[in-house]
Amino acid sequence: MATLVHSLSLAHGTWASESLRRWWSSGEFNPLANASESVSEQLMTTAHARSASFSMEQRMRLIVALRRQYKLSGLEMPHATSVLLESPRTMVVTTAHQPNWLGGPAYWLHKLFSTKALADHLTKILPEFQWVPLYWMGSEDHDLAELGHCVVNGNRLDWEGDKGTFAFGRLIVPDPVSIGWFDAFENAPYREEVLSLLQNAYARGFTVAQSTRRLAHALLGDGGWLEQGVGAVGNSLLVLDGDDAMLKEAFAPVWRDQIQSPGLAASLVEQRKEQMLANHGIAVDLHVRDWPFFVLDGKARIKPEGRWNAEDLLGMPPDVFSPGVALRPLYQEFSIPNVAFVGGGSEQLYWAALKPLFAHYEVPFPITLLRPSLTWLTPEISQQWTASGWAWDDLGKSAEELESKFWSLIVQKHPSASPFWNENNFGTWAENKVESLIHPLRSLLLDVDSGLLGAVGASRHKMIQELERLEQLYRKALRRKFKGEHEAAQKVIRNLTPSGIPMERVEGMWSTLAYGGPAVLQTYKDALNPMDVDATSKVPWLRFIDLRA
Repeated sequence: MATLVHSLSLAHGTWASESLRRWWSSGEFNPLANASESVSEQLMTTAHARSASFSMEQRMRLIVALRRQYKLSGLEMPHATSVLLESPRTMVVTTAHQPNWLGGPAYWLHKLFSTKALADHLTKILPEFQWVPLYWMGSEDHDLAELGHCVVNGNRLDWEGDKGTFAFGRLIVPDPVSIGWFDAFENAPYREEVLSLLQNAYARGFTVAQSTRRLAHALLGDGGWLEQGVGAVGNSLLVLDGDDAMLKEAFAPVWRDQIQSPGLAASLVEQRKEQMLANHGIAVDLHVRDWPFFVLDGKARIKPEGRWNAEDLLGMPPDVFSPGVALRPLYQEFSIPNVAFVGGGSEQLYWAALKPLFAHYEVPFPITLLRPSLTWLTPEISQQWTASGWAWDDLGKSAEELESKFWSLIVQKHPSASPFWNENNFGTWAENKVESLIHPLRSLLLDVDSGLLGAVGASRHKMIQELERLEQLYRKALRRKFKGEHEAAQKVIRNLTPSGIPMERVEGMWSTLAYGGPAVLQTYKDALNPMDVDATSKVPWLRFIDLRA
């Protein structure tokens, strides 16, 4: 079983920007920092308001869209959840992400589990409502450089299908899917199960979006891996693709208004960004075009500027429009009875910048919660971590801190250790040692001839230089002697923070699943509740799990 072995506050997380820290500490943005009202009270208030504002017509439209999408994906929408959604007492909590190839970086899965964990948590503390976790899939994203690869054990597997400015979710999965890279897990206990999971999800004839739904369903849906690992898990995760003609038709008034009022969204967002920077020191990297949407032509996703005029666009059916970065959250919240959105740091900042746009269209703005970050240690990494001498409490420290502690521990273990290794204090130590030898000689020589003061100073300087030379020789010799151990320790550091960023933002989820199997998913869910915060500092944890049995 996987075990949660360490956690850190946001204040110690090297991935957190200063703007995110400022966001977190402000009750205006972060519900957990609101001193006047608890987050539970805020969620309940929002749930009542959203229940009243989301009509039965909207609910039935959502259910019909979900059923159709599941059917096209070769799945059946969970009947119990479908019935639940008909009730005005059923609300959703949501996360959003693009359909990365083979799941992409592992934080895709972490976002899904944070949403599932939040729904289960709210079911216990706010039983007045039913809570359904929902993954909004932004399948129209066309950034192939970001979406079209998955990394496993440092090996990159690239998308082998069509390449271009295409809505990635609309592309057909190439046949057959290349999974030769999975040979890296020849000794992993759940290798075959993971291979079967991938082959079933990315089956012949399905699009990337449909395959991504199949993958999410196989992990967190009815009868999925989470249920296999722990038994009944309450309401299973739903997956909703925003690329839906019925949902876009309902959003038609906003499409028309944006066409007729170019620059409206950009102006509202820019004013909000300036206020956030001036009042809170929060910088948001977000650029909004005058027409903040794209036009879909088959699988192609095209900027309207320079190709069509307003009259052309007004004559197009709503289903050809694809929201850009500013309109996607608005379109999402317009379409679902959502109460809380779970997202990462950059998502929190950019959602905060969009609030005036929500107000302009009178679309309720959800409670936004920061998801926890999760790093896992495979058995190999875990064993090498302890072999290098580090403790669990050292997880999350910078590469420089870990490097320094590694050599300090080496020196402590060997009788040959000397002050030569203590780089910070060596200069003082050398000066004191030389001074203790030179001082009596200095007094004796100066008593005989005061003109010898310069010679004494020169000798003192040479002696210190010679000790410094010996120090460097000692360091080089020690590095040669422990080269193998040092390289192994360096590899661990690189694996945990590839390119200096959290492992979950680079490495795919497959090493965790291949080593941990279905049972590891319960640890995921337990570790990723966005409301599970430290009672003193009230900041979310950076969490670390050990995959060793």
